[in-house]
Amino acid sequence: MEKLRLLSVVVFAFLSAKAIAQNTFVNTGALVYVGGTSVVHVNGTFTNTGTTATFENNGEVNVDDNSSTANSGKFVIDNSSVVSGDGDYLVEGDWVNNAIFIPQISYVNLDGADQLINGTVSTTFNDLELTGSGIKKQTLDATVINTLALNDRELATDTNTMFVTNPAVNAVTNDQTFGAEGFVSSLGNGALSRETNSTGTYLFPTGSSQGTQRYRAIEITPNSSAANTFALRFVNYDPTLETWDVTSFDSSICLVDSLFCHKIDQTAGSDAADITMYFEPANDGQYDALVQWGAPVTGRWNNMGPVTSSNGLYDALVSLGWSDFSKVPFALAVMTPPAPLITGTDALCSDTEGLVYTAFGTDSTSTYVWNVPPSVIIISGDSTDQIIVDWGDSSGTVTVSEIINGCKSYVSSAYLVNTYAMVVAGFDTANGGYFGDVVSFLDTSINAAIWNWYFGDEGTSYEQHPTHAYAEPGTYEVMLIVEDQYGCLDTVYGMVEVPEDIIIPNIFTPNSDGMNDYFFFPVIGVGEFEFVLYNRWGMELFRTVAPKIEWDGKNAAGRDVPDGTYYYTLKALSPGNDYGHESYLTLMR
Repeated sequence: MEKLRLLSVVVFAFLSAKAIAQNTFVNTGALVYVGGTSVVHVNGTFTNTGTTATFENNGEVNVDDNSSTANSGKFVIDNSSVVSGDGDYLVEGDWVNNAIFIPQISYVNLDGADQLINGTVSTTFNDLELTGSGIKKQTLDATVINTLALNDRELATDTNTMFVTNPAVNAVTNDQTFGAEGFVSSLGNGALSRETNSTGTYLFPTGSSQGTQRYRAIEITPNSSAANTFALRFVNYDPTLETWDVTSFDSSICLVDSLFCHKIDQTAGSDAADITMYFEPANDGQYDALVQWGAPVTGRWNNMGPVTSSNGLYDALVSLGWSDFSKVPFALAVMTPPAPLITGTDALCSDTEGLVYTAFGTDSTSTYVWNVPPSVIIISGDSTDQIIVDWGDSSGTVTVSEIINGCKSYVSSAYLVNTYAMVVAGFDTANGGYFGDVVSFLDTSINAAIWNWYFGDEGTSYEQHPTHAYAEPGTYEVMLIVEDQYGCLDTVYGMVEVPEDIIIPNIFTPNSDGMNDYFFFPVIGVGEFEFVLYNRWGMELFRTVAPKIEWDGKNAAGRDVPDGTYYYTLKALSPGNDYGHESYLTLMR
């Protein structure tokens, strides 16, 4: 193996682009100077070691991994040696700093596969760029004083911190291609730390490749241009594993994200800042709130209050002017959905069927949970936004809640349904057609205010206790529909028998007292009819062929006939019977 050992001052100061190529570069004590246009190309390992070894690079040093030698591609600063200058370092192996690296305005590009930022001394970089492939991993803290360019690579700080002290907004950049973003991952107390001194928006491109690979950035927008420092870590697993129980939260929250959370620590300064948290709804779920663990109430996730939202390749929730960084865990959450509203009948009759109640929630396609009194039967629609019920005979309340993406809303206000006392229809009949052609109906209904009678022969009445004359004998179905003051209805049916018959009284008293002043009898269903009345000498006093008899006790001259007994003959034929006969009638005044 060819080695270049520099024991004295060596100057590479080419006026034009030239290069020195070695398999291994080892400086054990010399002062090496690389000029501004010079390129040192090491196809193996670069080592600067020893208390007198100083390497000043103002040009370009390329350390390639040829994979044929151990530690190939490493850039090693060892044993109190010094590396300085304003040049570029393109390194394909590990960066190992066990001594002194003075960044000045240099540029370091880690361009290999999996690489370490390693050593016993924390490196301060000026510009650090990550390219190549694999994961770039810190084994100790590191600092960038100008720019950190992640491109599409993962910088794994592990339990260490990458400090970016340049307060410029664009001091940290990454590839913004969806699904190929570069990010910083951390474990334990590791973090990406950034200093701020403006009200611009500072990107913290955090993510993780452990478990499900996720890029979930945070943006911090300070509300003051004063100096502040924020340190962030992305926790790519259930926060409960960190003792931040996702099932413990305040009543305004329904669900806390169990996939991941962020640790956001304000390590310097005290100014409020806007916090923007990004997530991917397709894989993470839908969220509408931000929560903080342990503040103001310990032992639970606390709602951070109103947020604004935006949609894009990643959705975002923003908490404006947040000032409490006393507890570092922050997460996405789902607000307890607002209670649905209920519409439907709020006053009804007992045992009403087919009532419809509708819930108006966030989404009509959600699952709805209804609660009704035990006497109420849900016929259809249970778990939907509309139910049809058979109501019982007592008042009660209806409530409903909505389940959205597994999150149950507040329960609706109790919807009071008043049930009115049952109206019951009923009636009795008097006379029944036996003592006249008028039937009396007696209402026996309960709680009725309106009556609708249907007598079965097209006759009707709206009286409470009506009478009705049937023109023909027969059996009639009478219907009574009653209604109470609330519009509740009930119906009852009854049969009325109107017989075919002739019933003739044997006495009457035409004395103008309003009672039994006329001799009459009902004649129903008789076709051929003749009635003749005689005095005791056989003189005819009254004759009629009209079925309706009505004699006032006067003769043909209009004079009252005397009290006494009178004789009559009756001819009356119906289709089935002969009612003809002769008899006596007594008149008394």
